[in-house]
Amino acid sequence: MQSTARGKNCAKMIDFSSNNGLEQHVRVPTRCNPNKILDLCFSNMPVVCDIKIGELFSDHKLVTITSIGVFSEFFAGS
Repeated sequence: MQSTARGKNCAKMIDFSSNNGLEQHVRVPTRCNPNKILDLCFSNMPVVCDIKIGELFSDHKLVTITSIGVFSEFFAGS
């Protein structure tokens, strides 16, 4: 999925993520009126198993991210 940006800061974010091999996993609007993707989830490793966009929660929809257990190994070593 190709990302696009209208503003200068948005273009910087897209350039940063592209230059660092980051994938943006949220693909559907998470904010209502206007419908925009404002809640982001980036990774540069295959750790995201599933993303669910739920019901409206304030002015955003609830985003639930399921990831694989690589983080438990990382935190166990600290």
